[in-house]
Amino acid sequence: MMSKNISSSSLFLRQKWLFALGGLPKPTVKNSEWLYQLEEEARNTLMIEGHFVSKSQLKSALSENPNRKKTTPEILGFFEAAKFAYEFAFQQFQEQEFNISKSSIRALHALLFSAVDDFPYEKGNFRMGNIIITGSGFESPDFTRIPEIIDKILWIVHKNKKWSPWRRAAFFHSLFENLHPLSDGNGRIGRILANWVLLAHGFPSISIKGEEKDAYILALEEVDPEIQNIFSGRLAWTKFPVKSLKKLEDIFADRLAVSCDYLITTRWEKSGEPLLPLKKVAEITGRSQNALHVAASFKQIIAVKKAGKWFSHPDFLKTPKF
Repeated sequence: MMSKNISSSSLFLRQKWLFALGGLPKPTVKNSEWLYQLEEEARNTLMIEGHFVSKSQLKSALSENPNRKKTTPEILGFFEAAKFAYEFAFQQFQEQEFNISKSSIRALHALLFSAVDDFPYEKGNFRMGNIIITGSGFESPDFTRIPEIIDKILWIVHKNKKWSPWRRAAFFHSLFENLHPLSDGNGRIGRILANWVLLAHGFPSISIKGEEKDAYILALEEVDPEIQNIFSGRLAWTKFPVKSLKKLEDIFADRLAVSCDYLITTRWEKSGEPLLPLKKVAEITGRSQNALHVAASFKQIIAVKKAGKWFSHPDFLKTPKF
């Protein structure tokens, strides 16, 4: 279930617990980020929690599963581009120097298609023609304006330090997808860049699963008219209505809660501390079991579901002391 209105405080509490239990782990490219590029049969074969640590591991797995929507070079290219971006973003978080540039976007595009021999466009460059995005009915801005618009998007993302990381990611992602600055691979690069924003601010990467795709597309479509007003000059960049990002922010916040809770609860158990069923948490804290169940279902507290039952710990309801 996709939760709405996850509070900023609950996500920042998760970040504090993540740091208390060892900090943000070195990022990896999760299997769920690229499995959609395979046909269903191959997806089911490889549908496992976790990640491949190397390109050679992934290449070996793909060789055993020939059914895929994208070619092996494209899937391997996605792995390389995402790995580069996530490791760079992680380094920026460690040094507290968040920065994305036009050159880094072009570099990701070049990596994405680096092994595709018959790629019909120039790798690592913005598109050189005008397009209408399929299904949207909107014509993306003239290709000659792309560098200028990218600069403005990046200026807003870097300037608004009071925005939550997931709002900055949602803003960047929605405008990037509407601009469609690349000849191909806009969706893949756009999702990598959203994760770059999150990782550079000390949060784990997220992935949009198949069953959430429709809600994700609707969230992007909801902000389309406002973005068109910005691109056309009918609305000033500084007047962008952030409320139009609400649905996309909710999706990003929901996936962040899932990523954080997985990391926190896994580390908690590895430290030798048990997770407790919500009934026990309620007894210890004096809270209503039903209220805790609702809070867990809507990701307002740190919790994980196992065999159909929610587990958490009384300590997770407060700020860590260590």
